[in-house]
Amino acid sequence: MMKPTTTFTLNGVLRLSFGVRERKTCLTEQFDQAPLKVVRPFDVGDGRILVQIINTTAGVLGGDRFLIEINVEAGAKAIVVNQSATKVHRMEEGVLAAEDVRIKVQSGGELEYYPGLVIPFPDSDFAQSLTVNLEKQAKFGYLGLYAMGRIGRGELFGFRHLSNRTRIAVGDKPAYADALELELRLSDSSGKGIMEGFYYAAAGYWHWNEMTEFADVSLPDTLLVAGLPAIGHVYLRGLAQDGLLLQKLLREFLDKQRSGWGLEPVPFERYMGMLGI
Repeated sequence: MMKPTTTFTLNGVLRLSFGVRERKTCLTEQFDQAPLKVVRPFDVGDGRILVQIINTTAGVLGGDRFLIEINVEAGAKAIVVNQSATKVHRMEEGVLAAEDVRIKVQSGGELEYYPGLVIPFPDSDFAQSLTVNLEKQAKFGYLGLYAMGRIGRGELFGFRHLSNRTRIAVGDKPAYADALELELRLSDSSGKGIMEGFYYAAAGYWHWNEMTEFADVSLPDTLLVAGLPAIGHVYLRGLAQDGLLLQKLLREFLDKQRSGWGLEPVPFERYMGMLGI
């Protein structure tokens, strides 16, 4: 995924481990290398703690490479979010930025990972990967979101390249895979067969319990569908022109599923902008 000629000038690292101590979930290990950091865990009830990932700079710049590793031990229950949207700034031709997220959850562990919105600025080149390995009795949820530029500034599809590879395995078997590959120099990404004129995209997967009943949304400017893949559990895909409407629908979906799974509600808006807007 990374271009072999790229020289990365900043290597940010964040390693987090969650475990159970004295019958409570806690952050048992934390290592951070600028600009990535976390402040402290928040108790959000239901035996869960929430941790915000913070980028202490203005965003993602050309030559940045970030590595995030999250490990969850048996019995630990955690939620990891990005405090704000991932803003990917303008880069010189031939320069890119990359982020590699690696997650492991042991049997009996539970992790929700909601990184929020990625906003690629004009002339940016950003490659992401998410690799998740779950033991068979582990639970995991993920929701990723992308804008096609700074919508409010009219900068639609101005980036050079936007890429994501998501791979989730349960035991030794693949459970979910997703790919986003938008190369503006090769095609009109706004056109038919690609983004179809939509400005926001969302993709999620929950290896949790069965899906709570949900009616798909099919409007001229908004599509949101969810279902059960062959291996079970829940997937979600969405496209929208209105980011605020998509945010509302995603929040309703997430609240409904979590409630159906017996989880206490979490005021996500206190800890993150779901879409960073």
